[in-house]
Amino acid sequence: MRIVTLGYTPGTSSTSVSGYDRDLASLSLGQPAWVLVYPVDDAPIERIVRELAKRYPNVPVFGATSFQGVFSSAGFGRGAVLLVGEAKDDIVARVAVRQTSAESVA
Repeated sequence: MRIVTLGYTPGTSSTSVSGYDRDLASLSLGQPAWVLVYPVDDAPIERIVRELAKRYPNVPVFGATSFQGVFSSAGFGRGAVLLVGEAKDDIVARVAVRQTSAESVA
């Protein structure tokens, strides 16, 4: 399993669209089994998912967003983190959608 960052700027409160474009252009994930996308809320999520789906058409791509930022080996910052599962990891990813409310959590 690998962690890949896109448009990531450690220690800042903003993201750079040009950073995403640069990182997507040079992105090479090999033969992923699945990709979890975890970006900040102002990241170009649709563009990231569309590009991943185009490059890896048979690979499940899923995720969620973060308002404040994401962690990586570079620290806490704004951007997107991809958790890339590979077949050799023997990790199976499954997706479940659940609707919650403040009342159901209490």
